[in-house]
Amino acid sequence: LLTAGDEFCAPDCVLNYDETAIGEDAGDPVVLTRRATKAPRAVLNNNRSNRSVMFAVTADGTCLPPYVCTKTKFKEEDLVAFSPPLCHWGTSKSGWFTMAVFDAWFESVVVPWALSKAPRKTLVLGDNLSAHLSPVSLQRAAELGVSFRLLPPNTTHFLQPLDVAFFGPLKGAWKSQLMDYKRSTTNKSVLKKDFA
Repeated sequence: LLTAGDEFCAPDCVLNYDETAIGEDAGDPVVLTRRATKAPRAVLNNNRSNRSVMFAVTADGTCLPPYVCTKTKFKEEDLVAFSPPLCHWGTSKSGWFTMAVFDAWFESVVVPWALSKAPRKTLVLGDNLSAHLSPVSLQRAAELGVSFRLLPPNTTHFLQPLDVAFFGPLKGAWKSQLMDYKRSTTNKSVLKKDFA
């Protein structure tokens, strides 16, 4: 990012986004047992399912509301604890972000952020995943004066700021919370209201 000139964007006007899977497998916790125990482990209701979550963070560290995508629709009571604008929810057949879900995320998260920064220059930085290159969102960005920049292919594992600095600590904290949840409930999977 340039620090001066026509292309300058202030840190609060630079937005990085990325999607990640938040799983329901709490992992294998440390278990204290007798030395003779052949296979020590905690008995948890682990489930291999994932929810896809889009995160967007500005260069100054401001986190925008996450957008959660799952396979199933939501009941109103599932969203009471963490409804918009704190979090946004969508669905797709696969449970992953499609162009339609990306467009919904863009409209509900990025557009309000961009409008709040007007008339200053804004930049949205992300990966080049085909589902994230929606013509509808690119057109909407152009209407708002938002510049879109894509990270080079096959470099996001070390260039993507969210991968490098955000997702590691987030997933560590998630596993800790998930372990507490698994120990305190008999649910086989994390309920939507509890996931939020």
